[in-house]
Amino acid sequence: MGLEDYSTDSRGDVGSWIREASMMGLLEFGPLIIKLDSNSSTKWWNNDLSIKVFKNLLKQSVERIDRVRSTAGKILLELLYMKKENDDSWMFEIPRRDELHKVLPKDEEIHWASPSELYPRMVKLLVIPEFRFDLLTGLIVAAGGMTESLVRYSSATLIEYVNLLPTDSSTISSSELSLIDIAKSLLDLAKYFEKQDRILVPLLEVVDFLFEAGTLQKITNKDEFNFLELFECVKKGVKTKDIKKLTACMKVFCGMTTLNGTVRKKALFQLLGLLVHQFPKIRRNTADQLYLTLTGSIEEDDEKSLEIEEILTNTDWNEPISQLKETRNRLYPLLGVNPPVLKSSS
Repeated sequence: MGLEDYSTDSRGDVGSWIREASMMGLLEFGPLIIKLDSNSSTKWWNNDLSIKVFKNLLKQSVERIDRVRSTAGKILLELLYMKKENDDSWMFEIPRRDELHKVLPKDEEIHWASPSELYPRMVKLLVIPEFRFDLLTGLIVAAGGMTESLVRYSSATLIEYVNLLPTDSSTISSSELSLIDIAKSLLDLAKYFEKQDRILVPLLEVVDFLFEAGTLQKITNKDEFNFLELFECVKKGVKTKDIKKLTACMKVFCGMTTLNGTVRKKALFQLLGLLVHQFPKIRRNTADQLYLTLTGSIEEDDEKSLEIEEILTNTDWNEPISQLKETRNRLYPLLGVNPPVLKSSS
């Protein structure tokens, strides 16, 4: 489908041109096909296709390119309020139409190219399950966008919205959204896009922000969400030479050290491995981030904590890995983590 084309070549971002052309094509041909269906026994259009079209338009309406957002938004509104000629019913059958009309009123001008106005409006539509995956994908891609204002408003709006959600569905109606719902959607995205760094890296950055804000820690003791599954997704991401992706994974691991039990120990194990990574920059950044995370979660400066701090801050992590391993190994017992078991050479 053209709306899912993100290809680039020597001419630039040709995928964005294809997505725009596809949206314009939908505006012309979608209603035409539905009209033809009304006079034929063979049906080419159905409700599932309507949902697919609208969820893709919603995703494009919040993504990182201003021009694409504007095109998507205008076409989204036109299709949303389009009616059939013969009986004045809605042209497209979609779920939770009232919710869409409330957030996207027909008689109100929406500035699709303005991140500060757009994102606080659009996050409200995450409440619709059928559109959540694609809309959240678009919001996350915007969080890894090209301009500072886009990144600031898209990520800050998403974090603020999620932080205010009730932790689970026990206190809300079935039509409302909980923090666990969003956490599950983030996990689904991490699994689905595990090999697409264009989406995975900003997704990891959003997860890091949610740990930093203390948001994900609210569901630590909720059985409905499995942090171990999230850990395994992040662990797969470490197998890369991309500095930005490695840094994003490292920061999520640091966030996971604020949890309890197995997830915390597994995250610490990964971080201690990154302290002797082949890239000095990753070693330095890991030491800095781990120090900040641990000092933020330790209430008293006991002897063990002071020794951990001393190792992380006073070690020159630019030294050769062979010299750093002995220093790094001192952290295993201090952090209560079992060191790796070396395989026998025999």
